[in-house]
Amino acid sequence: MAFARRHNKPHPGEIIVQTRAGTRLVGQRLIQHVRDVLGVGFKEFIEAQWMFFLATSDDEGRMDCNYRGGIPGFVRVVDDKTLLFPDYNGNGSFMSLGNLTINPHIGMLFIDFEQQRRLRVNGRGKISDDPGLVTQFPGAEHVVKVTVDQVFPNCSRYIHRMVRVDELPEDLTNDRV
Repeated sequence: MAFARRHNKPHPGEIIVQTRAGTRLVGQRLIQHVRDVLGVGFKEFIEAQWMFFLATSDDEGRMDCNYRGGIPGFVRVVDDKTLLFPDYNGNGSFMSLGNLTINPHIGMLFIDFEQQRRLRVNGRGKISDDPGLVTQFPGAEHVVKVTVDQVFPNCSRYIHRMVRVDELPEDLTNDRV
């Protein structure tokens, strides 16, 4: 799908709110950090994360936000335009995958609470049941392939500093809700 605006051009709603808030110049500077490829350091940052938040929406635009967790490296950067992540069994509702089946637009928010850094990835997701991909992720039932449209570091100003106190269970095939 081709977009009408470039990946780093603000849409009219952003311009209206920035103008009202008096942050138009700041918005113009910040949007210059938006890229359409995974830049230097993004691969290492993404693959070091234990979790991310996943946003999808249905055929009527209703949003769903979901937590995804795994062992560092569970999200893989294939190249500067492609990510892969496993879908492990959950509660069986398949809200995110159901949304991706009819609307490929996807948002991913990676947050490193210990280093107080975050990265946004927006793109298009496609579900794969290809055994060659699925078997690369032990315990996965499906793999989602993400084609990157936008990627940018996000302000770290309000990230709470937290430390992980527990590792994930090794058996990622147990039912989790």
